[in-house]
Amino acid sequence: MKSRIRQWRNLLLLLPLSWGGASCQSDQHEHLEQQFYPDGMLQVAATIKSGQLHGLTTWYYPTGRVKSTTSWFHDKRVGIARLYYPNGRLQETTCWVNGQRTGPNQFFDSTGRLEASMTLVRDKLNGPSRRYYRNRMLQEASYYQNGQLRGTVLYDSLGHAQEKQYYDAQSKLIGISAFDNVGRPYPPTLMPLLDVPDTIIWGERYSGSIRFRARPRCSSER
Repeated sequence: MKSRIRQWRNLLLLLPLSWGGASCQSDQHEHLEQQFYPDGMLQVAATIKSGQLHGLTTWYYPTGRVKSTTSWFHDKRVGIARLYYPNGRLQETTCWVNGQRTGPNQFFDSTGRLEASMTLVRDKLNGPSRRYYRNRMLQEASYYQNGQLRGTVLYDSLGHAQEKQYYDAQSKLIGISAFDNVGRPYPPTLMPLLDVPDTIIWGERYSGSIRFRARPRCSSER
């Protein structure tokens, strides 16, 4: 998913161009500027005000189909930006608030099937994030807090929960639990965490920390 996000952001970052296309009015007023492919087909149309992107910007494929649409307010992205496949189907949607990704983002395959969704606040993952199988069943459900992964549940292709993963405040995996045949999680198996330098020589003072978490005892062991 991260590669898809980078692709989407790279496309949008192409927008602040040095405009050499057709201009309708003086630069001090809101007007439309355009750039064209070598064969004369429209490549991009953008609304400009006082030298800034301000309004709708639309990119096109060489075939004439819409490639992406983005709204701007004084050079900052706002509203819902959309990216499309060459066949015209929706590929991605991204919510922007004052130039930052804030809100739900969705990713689709070329047939229109939802592949993944995530929630961001000020360009950081914050809230639920989900991935789906080709049969549209939930594959993975994660939760992020201020950019850090806090928990994940994995599902099989029939929608049954298989594994729950627990993470600490630094997004390090600290525990895993499986589910029984009616969807109830077993007590988690918590793993020891070791945070030490690569080498410690004799007589050197260790300034790191070591933390251990023990596996909870089963009821039969108590």
